[in-house]
Amino acid sequence: MISVSQVDNRKTDGNKEQLGEQLLACRSAFLGFLIKRLGNRTDAEDVLQDFCVRVLSRTNQLRDAERMDAWLYAVLRSALNDHFRKVGRRRRLNEAVAQELTTAEHYDESLENERSVCHCLPHLVTELRPSDAAFDLPPMNRAIQKESLFS
Repeated sequence: MISVSQVDNRKTDGNKEQLGEQLLACRSAFLGFLIKRLGNRTDAEDVLQDFCVRVLSRTNQLRDAERMDAWLYAVLRSALNDHFRKVGRRRRLNEAVAQELTTAEHYDESLENERSVCHCLPHLVTELRPSDAAFDLPPMNRAIQKESLFS
């Protein structure tokens, strides 16, 4: 297995092809680093892919080819931290949905419930100020709506 420090550290100057070759040469070292921290190969492969995309899209950020080893591992750790944050968000979302499902009230869609709401609505409308009861409808539609409520 080749370590990152053993790879040729020539200046990259934005040369994506050269950096891509170096990523391929060190793939197993990066993958081993990720598997050790994630515990499974599937997640490690996902993070590795994200890492490679980041490296190739940020080649202009590498200032010193002598420090490529440190730069690559900094980008790798950043990709790993983003993965942990994403997993944490997904876990919290799943927990919130599960809790909402267990505590949600079931809506009673019975006909009796609908009649009671419809029956009290005309009384509520007469108590409202006209500006609150308008529903932002044109004046002609307000009159039609008011007639239908009281018929």
